[in-house]
Amino acid sequence: MTGLSVPVHIVRMYNRSGLIQARLAGAAIAKGKVIVFLDSHCECSRGWLEPLLAEIVWDRRTCAMPVIEIIDFNTLEYKSFGTPANVGIFDVGLIFKWFSLNNVESTKIKEDDSYSLRSPAMAGGLFAIEKDFFYEIGSYDEEMEIWGAENVDLSLRIWNCGGSLIQTSCSRVGHIFRSYSPYKWKTK
Repeated sequence: MTGLSVPVHIVRMYNRSGLIQARLAGAAIAKGKVIVFLDSHCECSRGWLEPLLAEIVWDRRTCAMPVIEIIDFNTLEYKSFGTPANVGIFDVGLIFKWFSLNNVESTKIKEDDSYSLRSPAMAGGLFAIEKDFFYEIGSYDEEMEIWGAENVDLSLRIWNCGGSLIQTSCSRVGHIFRSYSPYKWKTK
């Protein structure tokens, strides 16, 4: 990690412990006031971080999320959405889904492309949050290991503890979505 303009510290997990445990280990040693979580299969566009940080400066209880764009799993082509048209929601089974914006919100974004949207839910692994607030709400559930449900847990913690989920339309991050789950799910 030499040659970067900012100091980088790599945390190695000596045992396979899962995504959530790895994120908790990284958060524990982070020295900054804000921590940013991204998946390893993401590509950040130019200027993606500043809008997230600005939301947190305005309100420390904000969990700031970028617009998540698509990187094609097979071709690695980055597909930009242009004007964001969706926010995250959970259905009655607590499954995350994208929900189309109403006409009022769509009009606001078309008139001001820097407009930020309050979102009922987060997709999961791409967000910035003030470190102290992350721990005030209980951080990630330490019993979780792999991805799946941490977005439900954090979304509910943030809202129940007086925070808000904000999607910043000026922040864009591409994400590779799989068409299948690589995990064998344990059932009881």
